[in-house]
Amino acid sequence: MVDLAADEVLLPGLVDTHVHVNEPGRTDWEGFATATRAAAAGGVTTILDMPLNSLPPTIDAAALAAKRAAAAGQIAMDVGFWGGRGARQRGGTVRPAPGRGVRVQGLPGRLRRAGVPAAGPALQITLPVVWTRARARGFALDDVARWMAARPAQVARLAGKGQIAAGFDADLVAFAPSERFLVEPGMIRHRHRLTPYAGQWLDGVVRRTWLRGGPPGAGRLLARGQRCPPT
Repeated sequence: MVDLAADEVLLPGLVDTHVHVNEPGRTDWEGFATATRAAAAGGVTTILDMPLNSLPPTIDAAALAAKRAAAAGQIAMDVGFWGGRGARQRGGTVRPAPGRGVRVQGLPGRLRRAGVPAAGPALQITLPVVWTRARARGFALDDVARWMAARPAQVARLAGKGQIAAGFDADLVAFAPSERFLVEPGMIRHRHRLTPYAGQWLDGVVRRTWLRGGPPGAGRLLARGQRCPPT
């Protein structure tokens, strides 16, 4: 049972398919612990890490294993991984063992055409940024939920994610769409608190986030087409 205040609505947990965590190798900029804590604060319950910006880049099974090892034990939300291919991999793509959690990343434009948001603001404030712009253009929260939860989960083939429905993970967000807040660097939970939205007023506050019906903190590494078992 979820109790909501009069000014709150319940949204499905958001799915961000374009996140650069940078760990291992460049953790001084961002790591799995800080990225997933920021995601939790922003109502993002699932992230897919891009193959670039970490060392090594995720272009083969060994690099994927290094990524999974780096993420294990420190993720607050669920995490999956995109794979890529390097110039030396002739005509091939990452070919992980079944169930190891890699998907081959296509052109970003293809994902955008499918309704998946491209990389942009910090995980923590993506929802208020999108909602502020969307409501000004006459869109509803149902539209935002489709753009930022249902459709990304479908495109990335994340079973059990992106909807509030029977058989889906209870990834939920209590969102106050009419509350406004001023973006201040001190509130940012990423490792670096730089944001182009500092000093701006945004609409919508994420008040609580649930991961599989419980509080954030017990994130899991996702495998292709498989649901996380219930807790």
